[in-house]
Amino acid sequence: MKPLKQPWIVLIISSLLLLPIIIVLACGPWPAAPEEFRISLFQPNIGDVSKEFNAYYFSLNRFYKAEEDESFVTAAEINQNYKEWKEELKKDFTVKDFYKAIEEYSYEIVQDSLNELKKSNSFISALTFEKDHDYFNYFKLAKSTERYNTYDSENEAWGLSASHKAVPETLIKKIQNLINNSNSNFIKQRAAYVSCRLSFYRQDTVLFKKTYAQCFINPKVRSWVNSSAKYYYIRLLEENKNKSLFYKDLIQIIDNSRDKRFICLKLITEEKKDKLITHLKTNHQIATATAAYAIRYSGYSFNEIKKVYDLDPENKFVKLLLNREINKIEDWLLTPALTEYETSASMESGMSETGETSNMFKKQNLKTDSVYALKLRNFIHEITVKKSDPGLEIMLCHLDFLLKNYKEAQATCIHVKNTTNENSEAYLQANINNIIIGVQINKGLDSTSKNNLFGLLEKLDRLESDNAKNKIPELSFLSFKDIKDALLVYLGRTALKQGHIADAALLLSGTDKPWGEFRTGNYKNAYFLLNENAKAKDFDQLITLLKKKDKSTYEKYFFSRKTEFAGNYSSYDFYNNPHLTNFWDVNKLYDLKGTYFLNKDSLEQALKSFQEIPSKFWSDSNNVYDENLTGNPFDVSVYDPHGYKSDSGFISNPNKSVFISKLIQLKKQLAKETNNEIKAKLNYQIGNAYYSMTYHGKFWLMSKLWWSVDLGEEMDLKNTAFNRNYYGSERPLYYYKKAFELTKDSKRKAFYYLYIANCENDKKMYSKIRKKDFDKYYHERDISKDFLSGSKYLKQMGGDADFYSRLIKECPLYSSFKGKI
Repeated sequence: MKPLKQPWIVLIISSLLLLPIIIVLACGPWPAAPEEFRISLFQPNIGDVSKEFNAYYFSLNRFYKAEEDESFVTAAEINQNYKEWKEELKKDFTVKDFYKAIEEYSYEIVQDSLNELKKSNSFISALTFEKDHDYFNYFKLAKSTERYNTYDSENEAWGLSASHKAVPETLIKKIQNLINNSNSNFIKQRAAYVSCRLSFYRQDTVLFKKTYAQCFINPKVRSWVNSSAKYYYIRLLEENKNKSLFYKDLIQIIDNSRDKRFICLKLITEEKKDKLITHLKTNHQIATATAAYAIRYSGYSFNEIKKVYDLDPENKFVKLLLNREINKIEDWLLTPALTEYETSASMESGMSETGETSNMFKKQNLKTDSVYALKLRNFIHEITVKKSDPGLEIMLCHLDFLLKNYKEAQATCIHVKNTTNENSEAYLQANINNIIIGVQINKGLDSTSKNNLFGLLEKLDRLESDNAKNKIPELSFLSFKDIKDALLVYLGRTALKQGHIADAALLLSGTDKPWGEFRTGNYKNAYFLLNENAKAKDFDQLITLLKKKDKSTYEKYFFSRKTEFAGNYSSYDFYNNPHLTNFWDVNKLYDLKGTYFLNKDSLEQALKSFQEIPSKFWSDSNNVYDENLTGNPFDVSVYDPHGYKSDSGFISNPNKSVFISKLIQLKKQLAKETNNEIKAKLNYQIGNAYYSMTYHGKFWLMSKLWWSVDLGEEMDLKNTAFNRNYYGSERPLYYYKKAFELTKDSKRKAFYYLYIANCENDKKMYSKIRKKDFDKYYHERDISKDFLSGSKYLKQMGGDADFYSRLIKECPLYSSFKGKI
């Protein structure tokens, strides 16, 4: 699978300039993470006017699950720090260089590579350009304190051994000297912050009080460091001495400090929340404390939201909480309905003790969540009656959409578009909602809707591109690409439900967002959707569009998409392929169309499609067929039916056209043949060809795009004609039985029965898997036990039971007789 786009993150606090460092966990071959596949159509930033809450936008694998985080840094803190430094230095430097300097460069790197950094990093260049050396001296001092900003310090950066309290006195003196003698209030304040933080970890209350009183009681510079210094103050001097004052100041920091807000949120657990509130006096304080708890809660939070609003209607956390709740609800209602993932990971109450969710339980949750959504919708409606607010109105629109009140949602959507600025988040959301509501009302995308969708997709691409120019990926929690991907999955999977298969495939080809997995950790794409759902007319529609010269802008948008998997059908094992090719390949469409007819046993029509494909397609080094169409499909070994490259019948790989041509020839020969023994052999060969194309055979790729060693993982458990043949070997069984009935030779009859028993065994295993009887499947697939049970039947039917038993027990005898047959 691909690495997670938004991985779980561990954040460790650094220095004043050095906001928390981010460490990304590696990804193994695991299923898609909840945040990867959840449907999120509502922009998480609506209502975040000051852009300070992006760290708290709803996510299934972020921040409230990160229990080990010391702090939480986002682009908001970096940008605020960047702006303050830029205003102070009055020099031009990029935010990316600023981030590198404060987050990635150690003291040793700065010290040893300064001349190179002056040239390569615009922030370092700006620091060293100043005639006042206090700026760069401060930067180096801040860097040198990094390892002391923890309770478990190791060796000091200058090579001096120290415990967490034993900070070198020379370092402390240098910082104090900067505080007392610098000509810049800006540097004095930041040096004081570094000193306070060192004192906090050293538990040095004397130095802390002195420094704090000197620079933070009446600060001369407005900066984010003031509230951050306050955090260390209350933790060191108030937490264990004056609980009432500590809790009041804690809420003030949550209200005002971006840097220390997250770590303060962690202090408010459900157990502490009620105790904390008893120490608070104002409605605003109680509302903020309640909001702080609700932010980290992944279940229903309506009661907390209503309490916050009732206490303090203008509280800045209200819209954040409402937005998060909408993101939760659309996840609960849409993700299970429009993806192949069983349930949303955020529905904690929707899990059984084993982690499984039954269809009945999911339906109960769906009903409960819809009732809950209506409750939230009515609450927001009450607010909008009192006060017109585009952000709240578009929330109301989205909830009506989720509740399938499409006409009401459409009316609100039109109102928002007519009354808001075109550059606002509400207007963009109205455009998104206009598309998703329209596709439900009109039961599909008409030409006007497709043109509107193309315009919206282009806009989202532009916004993502603009956002990326100065964006620090590790710190950004708003992605317009994520919004676009969720939109395409929603529209594509909705089109599938509506029966518009070609439209569904085209829409889903525009995104790599997971909506299903063909094997654990390997995501499906448009080709897999076609393989599983399309009919001949759907392939014809896409082939016509792909060959069309005067494509519309909408069609060009999807047909021009590049992919890394070249001749293959999925990204599996092709993640870093630098040679990108078009996602859509007409040969793959002809291949899947032929496969559709082949699975219906319409061989002539299948051959017609396969013959449209040039022979080089099958042998291309990037093509999945180069590896998997090997051996002789007309020669099957009961003991190794899935074996590759063991047969010499086909030295070079045959393509599907060659295979089906030979199979058609055999069927024609069978129709003309009058000799029963020859007819028996022909039926046996045809049976082998069909067996080769089952799950159990070496040419499974003739029937399906993927294969897994775990049959239980692969099967959809539906009793379809395809499943009965592909997993239950129904079609080859028919021909093996014909061969058995036609031959009069007792040894051949015994030999053919070996293949019948093999297919019967497949049929039995298919039935067990469908019943989810996995233990019996894995422990009872014993070929000798199952096959020997047919000896009595063979005697009745004129077969040589003793010879049959020897075929099973003596592999050399089987191989020798198989060669003669």
